[in-house]
Amino acid sequence: MAALLVNGFIATVEDELPGGFNNPDGTQTPPYALVTVRIARWALAVLLWAFALAYLVTGLNPTSQAPVAFVVGIPLACLLFSVALLAKRRWALWAAIAMGFGGIAFGVLAR
Repeated sequence: MAALLVNGFIATVEDELPGGFNNPDGTQTPPYALVTVRIARWALAVLLWAFALAYLVTGLNPTSQAPVAFVVGIPLACLLFSVALLAKRRWALWAAIAMGFGGIAFGVLAR
């Protein structure tokens, strides 16, 4: 039941954003839709920061067998992706994608 309500709220917010079903030209965006999107971006950024910190701490553990490229590349990709979310910078998004794939590729090659 709760999932149905959350899904309905998300659909309503998406419809109210510029380009959505209820707001095709983007001139009548209600304030609650913009605030909801801003909160969602910050929440995802905080989760990415927490994941990056947890991955870095567990990867730097002396008993960890993770390759250095994974330990550095994946948290850096998370941090760059959070910068892309919050600052809306394309370079950060592409750098995060490159770091993610680069960390995975170097990790595979290091084994």
